[in-house]
This record gives sequence, C-alpha cells and structure tokens, in this order.
Amino acid sequence: MIDYLERRRRIPELVSYLPQVRDDLRLKPLPLSTSRNTSAALPAAWSTSELRTPRDEEPESSGPSVLDPQVAWSYTQPGQPMGAPVVLDDICLVASQESGRGAQGGVLRALSATSGNLRWEQRFPGAVVGGLACTTESVALVSLPSLGHVFGESAMIAIDSSGRTLWRTEFDVHQISAPAAGGRVAAVTGNDRTVVIVDVANGDQLTVATLPVEVALSAPAGDNSSIYVACRAPSLVALSLDGDLLW
Repeated sequence: MIDYLERRRRIPELVSYLPQVRDDLRLKPLPLSTSRNTSAALPAAWSTSELRTPRDEEPESSGPSVLDPQVAWSYTQPGQPMGAPVVLDDICLVASQESGRGAQGGVLRALSATSGNLRWEQRFPGAVVGGLACTTESVALVSLPSLGHVFGESAMIAIDSSGRTLWRTEFDVHQISAPAAGGRVAAVTGNDRTVVIVDVANGDQLTVATLPVEVALSAPAGDNSSIYVACRAPSLVALSLDGDLLW
C-alpha cells in the first residue's frame, strides 16, 4: 500500500518527464490533489479504475489479516500431543497422552476457538487417544487404542461439542487406528489385518473384515459405499460396507 501511494504521488512528475524523452507523447499536466477523489484532476481519457485500490472499495479493518498473521491465543498441553485437532461448533478438540502416578492414559480437551480457554476435558485411563474425525459440525469420533490386554479392549466413542458421549463401541482388537468417517459409516483398522466398520448414528458394528495383507498404521478412508485401506504390501484395498473385497 505504501508503494502504491508513493507511485500515485509521483504521477505529476511522470507526466512532466515523459514528453522530454518521448516526442510522440503530449500529456496534460496533472495537478497534485489532497483529496481521495482524483477523478476531477484526471484527463478525460484516463480511467479512475486504474487508481482504485481495495481501500477505495472496502472499509479498512483493524484486525489481523492473512498478510500479517498474528497469534490469537496459545495453549500448552500437559502431555504429549496426539493427532491433529478438530473443530466442533465453537470449540477446538485437542488430544494428548499423559503418564505418571495415577494419571496414565489419554486426555481429550475442549478449548474455546476464540480465546483458547479450557471448556472441558475427559480422561481415558489405560487408553490412548488414537485420533479424531468429525462426522458433523457438532460431533466427532474418538478412537481409543488400549495400552495392553491388562487395561481392557480398545473402543471408539462419539462425542459432541458439549463433552457428552453419544455412544461407545468396544472392539475385540487392541491396536486400532485413527477413525475414518464417510457418510453413514466409520471405520478403524486393528490387529494387523482387521477392519471394523460401524454405524456413525449409534456405534453398532456393521462388519468385521479380515484382510489377506497387513494394514498400515494410517487411518482408512471411506464414503457411503466403500472403505479404502492402505496396507503394508504396499497396496491399497477397497472393501464394500459388507466387508467384501472389491479390489
């Protein structure tokens, strides 16, 4: 913007200088004007659109912009961050893993998206928060791999922006991936070759499929008709919602 104002200020000098080096140019001198409306000072053949800037068309904003990013807020998690955060309504969900006397397990915290203040938190003793995935603007899925057979089975829960658990489904597998939500279903992989598909509305298990190859550690992907699983072969396989291998 500063460069633009400087160039505009020097227009009269340019109008006076150009005829000295170009015999074919005959420009009418342009007087300086302190008014923002410069249309009266321009020759008729000139267009004011050439001098128009975003400030001429939009109100000036005093807030941060993409050209000058600023830290809105920050939050220091007590434990090890686990996976990417997700946004539900006006909160940001972040997961961490904490260890210590009487505090071993995953923790899910909801922070205000505007201030970073803690709204609520949930702890999952004996489990890890394996990953988060949104199903709607207000609901997220949370995978909870077990830390071992001693602590019980792995599970998946659906939680809303207020911290209310809508449903919980436990699995007969222990090492499960982050969840993947696609349409009306969600899926996780586990125990090397297993894919579990659940109904996102109530958590009911629709299919437990066993693959001929070991699955990768990444979350699967899905839509309303298929589940796509990355494997360690390396290969990619597609399953129907009934667990049949499509390709």
